Amino acid sequence: GKKKLTAVDIGWDIGPRLNACGRMGNTDLGGSILSIQDDKVAIKDAILMIEELNEERKDLTKKAVKNLDLSLYEDSAVCIVHSDEYPVGIAGIIAGKIVEATGKIAMVCSGEKTYKGSARAPMGVNLQTLFETEKQKGNLIDFGGHNEAAGFEVAKDKIEALQEGLNESFSLLYNSFDVATTERDIVIDDMLSLQDVNKEVYEAIHSFAYDKDVFTLPMFLFEQLEVITTKVSTGNPKNLCLQVTDGNRKMMIWAWGYTDLYKELGEPKRINLWGDLAINFMDKNSVTINVKGMESA
Repeated sequence: GKKKLTAVDIGWDIGPRLNACGRMGNTDLGGSILSIQDDKVAIKDAILMIEELNEERKDLTKKAVKNLDLSLYEDSAVCIVHSDEYPVGIAGIIAGKIVEATGKIAMVCSGEKTYKGSARAPMGVNLQTLFETEKQKGNLIDFGGHNEAAGFEVAKDKIEALQEGLNESFSLLYNSFDVATTERDIVIDDMLSLQDVNKEVYEAIHSFAYDKDVFTLPMFLFEQLEVITTKVSTGNPKNLCLQVTDGNRKMMIWAWGYTDLYKELGEPKRINLWGDLAINFMDKNSVTINVKGMESA
């Protein structure tokens, strides 16, 4: 064996194997190897058992994904899978594999009186926002986690309503954005820097009372933005995440429906964006740009 362990060994080899013990419902095994002292035979036995448990976890995950009939979810934005056949600890791993295979929200759960499980979402989909809406409707008992990974609890008789509600919310979220354009067929009210994209400016704009049917939100131009990285949403390939900078601040901006246009522009390294300021749906405590147009700079 190795005489000296590195961070890579701990992070990629030892950590996942100890984690597998908990996922497979045997936390004592993972803890025991950390407490055995001066007993090489006992240590080797524990390592062998952990390795076998980790391989069992891998096999069960592969079996679970292989046995799923994903065609059942062709017309749905969310795959809700109930199965008591697999340990609840690997529900999140199975859900992640389903997301990779389908690009859709995946929820894997088990239980008797209520279903408990783990959910995963494609990049750019905020489970917290979607689940909060469903909880308010009474379709979820509770949930927790972060944007793309969450635990949840749902009543058995609410599964169908939950699926319908998530499909509706997902559709509203991803089909309500304007068509991507390079045409400045709207009035630009002012030029801003990325440093101006903040709560103070947003609240100042919305502090005025106005008739939303008559007056539109102010439209701002952001010029000469350097594109650092781009990512296409796995949930909806039409949506593009841009990491940009104006030299003073870096920002991650979702440009809904702009993947094709960005490619048509030749994937430029510098762009001009215009749009209004909006609360970031992925983080309600921050403000982002609701992109309304894009062109090469």
